Amino acid sequence: MAVVQLRNVSKAFAGRPAVADVSFSVAEGETVALVGESGCGKTTTLKMINRLIEPDSGELMLFGEPAEAAPAPLLRRRIGYVFQEIGLFPHLTVAENIGITPALLGWDKARIAARVDALLDMVRLGASRRGAMPGELSGGQRQRVAIARALASQPSLLLMDEAFGALDPLTRHDLRSDLKAIQAEAGFAIVLVTHDMAEAAILGDRILVMQEGRVLQDAAPAELIARPADDYVAHLLAAPEREAAAFAAARRGHG
Repeated sequence: MAVVQLRNVSKAFAGRPAVADVSFSVAEGETVALVGESGCGKTTTLKMINRLIEPDSGELMLFGEPAEAAPAPLLRRRIGYVFQEIGLFPHLTVAENIGITPALLGWDKARIAARVDALLDMVRLGASRRGAMPGELSGGQRQRVAIARALASQPSLLLMDEAFGALDPLTRHDLRSDLKAIQAEAGFAIVLVTHDMAEAAILGDRILVMQEGRVLQDAAPAELIARPADDYVAHLLAAPEREAAAFAAARRGHG
């Protein structure tokens, strides 16, 4: 069963198309990365999956049912969401932040506490941090708490919007590796929005390249690299190589 399925979904704002006739599906345990320039429709697509924005046309299926079959707030409790701004509640402890959705779902205190401790271990923070406030943590630690909070209710789907973009390279590398390990253990699907082609290739089972609201290519990373659909896709794929060349040139200049 597909966890997510979009069929010819479109959305416009003030008459201007943001997403145009987009179709794709995400299977259980699969990671699909949405890439493209700013304004190409990636985040709008993610927000439609989370029912923060409703499509103008087309069909959105979640967990095998039409998305509108359940009230949006109830549906979101089955979906984890992690974004770049992190969004932890500053007045709540780490444990309270992680346990907020299970509490809304009516879990008892003992079950919530056990889940919080298990997730803190899973994201490599440890139960000793459960009483810390978000302001006492580093950016990488806060992002780990955000991932733990998104996974607290054992969702089948995790949505990530530039979740690692504000972190330093070493922290990004560690969190990507940890996320892949957690996903392999828990089996949830991921839809990932990123500007980073390397990140998309590392995490994604498939990559969807978007431009001006449309999907130009939907393929596994190896296939995308070997056979880009057009010059735009090829140019986007070459971005990490251009960045590496610029870095090497800068190092030679300082040598």
